[in-house]
Amino acid sequence: MGIRENKAALLDSIEAFNDPKDRQRYFTALYTPDAVIHSIPGYTPDLDGFRKYYGRLWAAFPDMRLNLEDVVAEGDVLAPRFTGTGTNTGPLGDMAPTGKRVTFAGMTVLYFRGGKCFERWGIFDQMGLMRQLRGG
Repeated sequence: MGIRENKAALLDSIEAFNDPKDRQRYFTALYTPDAVIHSIPGYTPDLDGFRKYYGRLWAAFPDMRLNLEDVVAEGDVLAPRFTGTGTNTGPLGDMAPTGKRVTFAGMTVLYFRGGKCFERWGIFDQMGLMRQLRGG
């Protein structure tokens, strides 16, 4: 597999991510069953932990969407930069829903094997997100 196939898997997974009725396909469209998912503190670094993490975010932001801004690719590595948007209509941890619409930026580094991501590192602007929710 090459860059074209890896990008196709990424685009397919974002389509699933953005469709609340098809979100579980996000995980199978992009990741191997034994994928290692770094950078999700408080969750196991595997697909089970990642599903729980996103379940919490999707419950807090049911209309969450990702917009792909850029993708840097070399060999079997993709580094997509994205913007996320959503409306906070559910609780987020101990924070009650605010009803606020938020926008945040992030980036991931995805390592591919056979057209699927087997290792992921990610970061997004959590401070900016919390600032928007708290109104500060």
